[in-house]
Order: sequence, then structure tokens, then C-alpha cells
Amino acid sequence: MKGPVATVPLSLALLDGDSPVYESVGGTTIPNAGGILRPPGSIVRQGTSYYLNVGTYAVPVWVIVNGVIPTPRERWAARGRALAGISDNAGGNGPVILFEDFERTFDPPPGFTRVSAGGGTGVASLTRASSVRMQSSAAAGARIQYHGAALPVLSINPFSGKWYCAFRFQLGASTFNATSVIGAGFRSLAGATTVMGGVLGFGSTANFGFQCNGNEAGTFIDSGLAVDLNVHVMELYHTGDGNLRARLDLGNELSASLGGVPPGAYALLDVFSGGAAVNHDVDFDWYLFVGDRPNT
Repeated sequence: MKGPVATVPLSLALLDGDSPVYESVGGTTIPNAGGILRPPGSIVRQGTSYYLNVGTYAVPVWVIVNGVIPTPRERWAARGRALAGISDNAGGNGPVILFEDFERTFDPPPGFTRVSAGGGTGVASLTRASSVRMQSSAAAGARIQYHGAALPVLSINPFSGKWYCAFRFQLGASTFNATSVIGAGFRSLAGATTVMGGVLGFGSTANFGFQCNGNEAGTFIDSGLAVDLNVHVMELYHTGDGNLRARLDLGNELSASLGGVPPGAYALLDVFSGGAAVNHDVDFDWYLFVGDRPNT
């Protein structure tokens, strides 16, 4: 699922998603070497950070200096900290970070526990490199979940603190119903509330979307993008103002009131066939959660 990385011999380049972006910055023109050429002025500098202007939004982008390309963990964690306003707090110890690149062929992946019913399976993908495939099986009510067993997500309150969650995925062909679930995010420790993105049948069987204020139900945020079999990145984050904010493929920011629930949560990857005997499957490339580190 990871594309080739271009060699960047010049002094500065920027990444938009997983594709290189080049333009003239500070008088140095950087050629388009297979990336997306942005119009002049679309990248602005604020202090030591660079931003990509998208409409009325200034979206953080990743800076490559002297051809050194940061890892997905570094790139997306830096973007998430900027979007959610996560500080280098707790005496300079930085945020808590949970990242899994799913490059190892384990079921469940390291840092996760597996919960399945009705034949749901998780296997290393044979068709898409460096990913884990989760599939429900062709039975009504079949499910597989990976629950994050690592402590970083548990150590903050994601419903009042600042946090950022993102994942990269690709669906397999399927027909979705009103109770289908294919996505990721997190669930409260009490088990009553999820915050997720993906295909969420209760809100739409036609479009990708995001969810909060319920257990795979509640408030639905429609992305406006029809479900397809392409690779996508979903981002969910909270700046501390009580609103869930979400983006699909670095697009415009969407939002809805997050609501209040008991503190604590665990990372969640979920595939559920719903009320139809139809297999659902998805390949996850990576999952990331970043949150403010408690000061006490």
C-alpha cells in the first residue's frame, strides 16, 4: 500500500498526504518529480512551520530537508499535533503516541487483542503489501475487532483532552447494509461510546463518514465521498472545544458536537457484516493516536 518515495536532492520539499509536493519557497524552485505541483503561494510559512492553504484552511504539511524523508509516524504525528493543538507539555516530555504500521504478519498485530464472532478473521494481506486484512466472513452478524492493548490511549481522556487519530485503509468489494461497520477509531472503556471513521451503515451505505455520540451509532458526519476501493486516510481530532473534527484525504474540515462520556478509551479497528450474509473486508496500512500527556 506504500508507493515509491522520490529522491529529493534539493533543499526543501513538502508532502501532501503520501505524495510529494513541490514549489518555489524562499526563492528556491523545486521541480515536480512525479508529485503534485501546487500553484505558487499555496504553501506559506509561519515561524518554523509550513502550511498548505486549502480554501480558507491552512493545513499543516511535512517538510523534508536535505532529502531526509520522515517516517509515516513522524509525518502524521507532527500533523496531528498541529491540527489538534497538542503541546510539548508535562515538563517537555511530549505527547503520548500509539502507532502501528502493520508491517508484521501477526494476528492480532502487536499492541492489539482480537475479538471475533461468526467467523471474522484477521490475516496478513496477500494482495497489498505492508497491511493487515480484516474480514467478517459471509455470514450475518459476523465480526472481527482489534482492540488496542497499549496504554497511551488509556492514559488520557479523549473526550475532554486534545487528541488526534488517523488511519490509512483500503476496502475490498462488498455490498453494505444499514448495520454494516468497517472502520477505525476508539471506544470508551465503558463500552458505550465510539468515535470512528469508515463505512458506517447506520448513517450511509453509499458514502464514507464519521461517527460520535453513540456505540457505532449516534451522530453521523457525511464526508460527501462515495464509497470506493481506493486507498484513503481518515483523520479525527479534538482541539479541546467539545467538537469532533474530521477530514478525509486531507480535505476540508468537518465537525460535530462530541458530547460527554466517561473518561478513558482504547484503540478500535472494526469490521461487522451487519444484518446481511455478505463478507466485508478491509486492509489497514497503519493506525495512529496522539494525545496530550497528563501533567500529573
